[in-house]
Amino acid sequence: MANLTGLGSEGTASVPMFYRVVTPLETNEMRITFMGSMIPLPVRRAQAEMSVFVEVGWNPDPDDRVYQGRAVDQFVFDCGAGVSANYAAAVVGFRRMDKVFINHLHGDHMNDLTHIYCFGPAGDRKSPLYVFGQSKSGVPDPVTGVIYDDGSGKGDPYAQIDRSTEIPPTNDDGSVNYRADGH
Repeated sequence: MANLTGLGSEGTASVPMFYRVVTPLETNEMRITFMGSMIPLPVRRAQAEMSVFVEVGWNPDPDDRVYQGRAVDQFVFDCGAGVSANYAAAVVGFRRMDKVFINHLHGDHMNDLTHIYCFGPAGDRKSPLYVFGQSKSGVPDPVTGVIYDDGSGKGDPYAQIDRSTEIPPTNDDGSVNYRADGH
């Protein structure tokens, strides 16, 4: 519990603190942490939208003053609005958020991606940020105006689906290269 001043009729309040101790994993262990679980409605105050942080295995590093090591691999699944604060409170720095998987391009699944992308290099991420998704977004192309189907079945059934501009994954790690024109 923590005592916060300036709250309530007495001027103080005892509230539970969220503190995540980074316990090293065994090589055959996995840790799954829900950083946000709210769906758009109903909304509760200060509840972040969808995000799951997954860590697999552990490489100890006594020189690492923050984590004393690093998970063998780690992933962020979705990063909806408000989850950046939960990652910070859970002592998950930007360098641990280098692979992000986005379910689909609705705000409740990707709003804080901008935060991770923009502030990561100024923080502690010195490696590339890889973002993975399922397919075209259903958002009109700003140049051609073509609307792409995201495969959800929720888009405009009469929208033009232009598969000629899709580029399959071309890198060994499964990431996609895009041409300068945005395709």
